[in-house]
Amino acid sequence: MDKKGIFGCATIVMSQFVFPQGVVADYDIAEQSALDAQSARLQATIDADIDTLEKYLANDSSYSHTTALILDRF
Repeated sequence: MDKKGIFGCATIVMSQFVFPQGVVADYDIAEQSALDAQSARLQATIDADIDTLEKYLANDSSYSHTTALILDRF
């Protein structure tokens, strides 16, 4: 397991001791909501679903390729 994985596991374990259950549950709901939104955005990108992408991308969104090519939303 790499350092990120170990840190992530330690964070989850520590959160059980530091945060009351309600806070952890709220975090879990917010985290799952963010993951669901990311998944929906990625699927909309694959499907070229413009209506869904409009929901998830801000007008000033941009993407930088590893080749230094920068694409904006339009």
